[in-house]
Amino acid sequence: MFRLASTQNTRRAQPQVGSLTPLAIPAKGLNARDALAVMGPEYAISLVNVLSEPFGLKTRKGYTEWATNVSTGIPVQTMMSYYPASAAPPGRVARIRPRALGMRLLSEGPAASIAPAGKLFACASGRVLDVTVGGNGPWIPMSGVGGPSMGDHWTWLNFQNIAGAFLIACNNDSGGYAYYNGSAWTTPTLGTGAGQITGCDPSTFCYVVEHMKRLWFIEKGTTRAWYLPVSQIVGTVTAFNFGEQFKHGGELVALVRWTVDAGVDINDKLVAISSQGDVVVYQGTDPDTVGDFVIQGVWYVGALPVGRQCVINSGADVHILSQFGVTPLSRLLTTIDMSQQEQMRLTYMISPVIARLMRESSSLVGWKIVSLPKEELFLIGVPPDSPEFGGQFFALKLSTGAWSLLNTLPYSSFVSIDADVFSGTYDGRVVRAFDGPVDNVLIGTTTGDPIQCQVTPAYNSMEPGPGTGAQQKVFKMLRPTFITTTTPTIAVTIMTDYGGPGAAVIPTLPHFDEALWDVDLWDVAKWTGLQGPIKTWIGVNGVGFAGTAQIDYLCGGETLLASIDFWTERGGVM
Repeated sequence: MFRLASTQNTRRAQPQVGSLTPLAIPAKGLNARDALAVMGPEYAISLVNVLSEPFGLKTRKGYTEWATNVSTGIPVQTMMSYYPASAAPPGRVARIRPRALGMRLLSEGPAASIAPAGKLFACASGRVLDVTVGGNGPWIPMSGVGGPSMGDHWTWLNFQNIAGAFLIACNNDSGGYAYYNGSAWTTPTLGTGAGQITGCDPSTFCYVVEHMKRLWFIEKGTTRAWYLPVSQIVGTVTAFNFGEQFKHGGELVALVRWTVDAGVDINDKLVAISSQGDVVVYQGTDPDTVGDFVIQGVWYVGALPVGRQCVINSGADVHILSQFGVTPLSRLLTTIDMSQQEQMRLTYMISPVIARLMRESSSLVGWKIVSLPKEELFLIGVPPDSPEFGGQFFALKLSTGAWSLLNTLPYSSFVSIDADVFSGTYDGRVVRAFDGPVDNVLIGTTTGDPIQCQVTPAYNSMEPGPGTGAQQKVFKMLRPTFITTTTPTIAVTIMTDYGGPGAAVIPTLPHFDEALWDVDLWDVAKWTGLQGPIKTWIGVNGVGFAGTAQIDYLCGGETLLASIDFWTERGGVM
């Protein structure tokens, strides 16, 4: 029988004791500057092996072997490419499947194993090796260049004149000038004959740059540069001493052509940089003509770390890595106040970390800054012997301006050719860098290692309304939402009340009914298309008035973390 409802026999609806807090994806990247208690939700305490894209946090790409046995156990410190006008990009047949634009942005398979145009050279153990065709070797050292007493760091460029196309190179470590003409390497010697250098021993040249169709060389251990006549690669060199402008002392470590308007014209400048941080800017086309090649000013950026890989020309600017961080020269020239200069540096959000590393490790070999247009990345490489972040990269995603940290990568040097980026490795190989969804895909195989990521957003008070920030919360559940080709394996650690992140937690390798790591092939079964969104609530445990989560996960490079939701229950203030 039915009975009439009344206040005595009807259970009251219970008030909701929990609340859902969607946490913003930290689209602005790492923040090592702000205190944890005031850090905005758009920043992260830790971002490892992910890059901030406009649509979420995307796992970095992996790498595939190109050439092995280059120099077993010894780093490939320089990669060079020879690319004459006659070189044509290799033909590629893309495997495109119909997908929405957003899916195409997320999913990108490994490049086809096609040799690059021109020539690809790897430098290791004092040798220069032609690894254009890839494979397992053996590799025969090129004659006419290198030697057992030479180092493996080279500065190089492609230079074309009426005589042909040349790859020009200078050894940064021991000094030495050599060029490649498409068929053979030649090392010019001091002398007055044809094909020789007159005026200075070319074995002392440790750096080369082209400015206004002239080759300029730095003489090792001095403040002098030497330049050749227009369009010549040998002949009589003329000295130019920058030393009187170096008020802080030190040697001349880099010369850079600064294309202020991103094009080559009479407004281009030549920038000389000392090891102690003096930056001298000259403008003019002919240093042989009095009054034509004039100084525009001298600025100071702080001492540079060891090596000659901390200055690059990227587009219409020159970037310098020093004790102050990475300074764009254009900003240096337009601001006088030091605090304004600090805020304009690319490394502003991570400068406390960079400053500490510089204090502790600036004397170690291996500092570098790298621009990779294909990936929209700007990298700061930390020396492998650094006790902190050794061999890792701070990565700036240029499209979003967000920093993150990339680790477990073997990259020791880079070269961009057409649509590819090749890298020498610390263990003596050459790989296609930022290629495919997994790490360490060996020659002749299609499987590799998953990528371990870590995401720790800024702390959040999880306030459902005003005035609840000081109340205790019990963290019950967390829901990360992934769009991916494979379900990631996740380990979650709740952090409360502004504690720092911990060491990476390594989840167990995932098992799939449709596809297995290191067993099934890419482009088979579930690997063929994107799944998602994958959104599963995970039980967690933590108590505090503010909290976040350290999310460690193993996945492939086609994984996007799109959102993070928290479920909390509110308590009192005690």
